[in-house]
Amino acid sequence: MSKVYDHLEWSCVEFALRQMGFTVHGGKFVYLQPQRGIQQGDPISSYLFIICSEMFSLPLQDAEIRGVIQGIAVARETPRVSHLLFADNSSIFCKATEEAMTKIGAILGI
Repeated sequence: MSKVYDHLEWSCVEFALRQMGFTVHGGKFVYLQPQRGIQQGDPISSYLFIICSEMFSLPLQDAEIRGVIQGIAVARETPRVSHLLFADNSSIFCKATEEAMTKIGAILGI
């Protein structure tokens, strides 16, 4: 699982932080020029990965709330699940229709 963080692009981190309203020194977010990567084992790695994962998750959650896509329920009276994100894998659950695939592609910008 630790190797996943080695592949996180700084542009993704910057975009996620901007979208979530992070500030630097109490002001607007300014461009950061990383001088090097994060050292292996640095605890900030997992937090940055979670922040970037949220940027993938939020549009799918919003689409499910608006009824654009519909997740699956594993049993009656259980919450629907539209997606699961893991360190090395992502799964999206929906009806297996061309319309659903088109909508998910539009949400993800594919």
